[in-house]
Amino acid sequence: MKQFEVLPNRLTKTIKQYFLGFSLANRKRVKHVVMDMNAQYASFIKFLFPNAEIIIDGFHIAQRIGNALDSVRKNIQKRIDDKQNNRA
Repeated sequence: MKQFEVLPNRLTKTIKQYFLGFSLANRKRVKHVVMDMNAQYASFIKFLFPNAEIIIDGFHIAQRIGNALDSVRKNIQKRIDDKQNNRA
């Protein structure tokens, strides 16, 4: 039994073809699918694994939060710089 498989690419077609190679009975036994925040994947995961709960991996959650905070910081810094330039 294989412990893991590396697919040749991340295309929806490739992923679907791979998992459709497993019987529906086996795919129904899957309880959790951990994935990144790719909305395209979420659209077909429920089809492939009808009983699975989708879990977003922690790295991508932390990355999204970090990016959002950085965006807020940049906007605030820009406003501060604009105010200082208008006073000069």
